Amino acid sequence: MNFLKILIMLFVIFTVLCLFPQKLTDLKDYLPLEKDIPGLRIVEKLRYFYPKNLYEYINGAAEVYNSYGFKKVINVEYEFKRKSRYTFIVDLYEMKDVNNAFGIYSNERPPEANFIEVGAEGYFEEFILNFWKDRFYIKILTFDAGDEFKNVLIKSAKVIANKLPGKNENPPIISLFPEQNKIKNSEIFINKGVLGYLFLKEGFIANYKYNGKQFRVFIIFSDNIKEIEKMFSDYKNNLSLQGIFAEKISGLGEEAFFSRDPYHREVYVVKYRKHLIGVIDGIDKGIAFSYLSKILQRIREKKS
Repeated sequence: MNFLKILIMLFVIFTVLCLFPQKLTDLKDYLPLEKDIPGLRIVEKLRYFYPKNLYEYINGAAEVYNSYGFKKVINVEYEFKRKSRYTFIVDLYEMKDVNNAFGIYSNERPPEANFIEVGAEGYFEEFILNFWKDRFYIKILTFDAGDEFKNVLIKSAKVIANKLPGKNENPPIISLFPEQNKIKNSEIFINKGVLGYLFLKEGFIANYKYNGKQFRVFIIFSDNIKEIEKMFSDYKNNLSLQGIFAEKISGLGEEAFFSRDPYHREVYVVKYRKHLIGVIDGIDKGIAFSYLSKILQRIREKKS
């Protein structure tokens, strides 16, 4: 009887797979082709690299990429030939998720880049065009120049972006940061050791400037509320071990404290539901409270 059940299950699975075949997508399927851009052609054999051999391609940077959940990359050299001949290289990286793709992109993004509309966000700097979308990070490199060729690079990037799955959206946590006085495109994702503390796991940081003073806001999210509680208590305990007092704050979130971190000056830290939120770098109490309150309100609005 059990054997018969197994046969029936296998038959059902086989039938479903035949009726609804699963499309296995290769990274090469996202690349631009001559039919997308006339005059464009691949001139070298496609190369793939994985976590174990990435160092063969990007040397010491492989450690950073692997820390952001790198899965694989395809490397391809193109030639574009019309009136003149141009060449460029495309590296299409697949990371483990949206946060980590944004993370590696944001950590390599120049503070004042020349941003362009491609994917979730992209920029063009001299001979480099980088952008990201969903769990993918794309880097285009050339040593040629000229407006005609620049347009080809941008068009190639947009072709890739349109072929990639997912949406042209930032990680959801970024929407919690208040826009007022935020330094544009300053958000970054750190996948381990927020603020340099290993007990503070992955999170986002944004830079702000108010009346000439710069400060930062961090947001850490976890589906595990106990993990948030542990990070909150670990931060206080770490300060205590250094002989630094953490003053309890009332009226913010579920629990909050103020202290003077030896590395981040005055810090205001709040625990609320699945979030750990903080304002650091010595900004005034009233301003810190204002930003923390705005973030808490946004969390409540998203919950409702």
